[in-house]
Amino acid sequence: MGVGWVHWRYAHCVGKSPGLFLRRPTLKAAMLVLTRKKNESIVIRDDIVVTVVEIRADKVRLGIEAPKEVTVHRREIYDRIKESSRDKDSPRQDAASEK
Repeated sequence: MGVGWVHWRYAHCVGKSPGLFLRRPTLKAAMLVLTRKKNESIVIRDDIVVTVVEIRADKVRLGIEAPKEVTVHRREIYDRIKESSRDKDSPRQDAASEK
């Protein structure tokens, strides 16, 4: 497949001929954008299937088939979980540094 997951920014090489470019990876991964209709799916790795279940005005319902050990969250829930775990870890790190 011709689509890569890593986003590359091309920067001109200093002191080189104008035709040469230096590849520098950015810190953010690229987003692969796919078009799907109702009841069509995408497969991630070999064990995760995401299916468009319903389309209503500005909302899309997705069905996700994944192994039990794979956690799946809506983005806003995932962000809260990460923030909560960061808050829990912070006091312990402060207490450890006081010793």
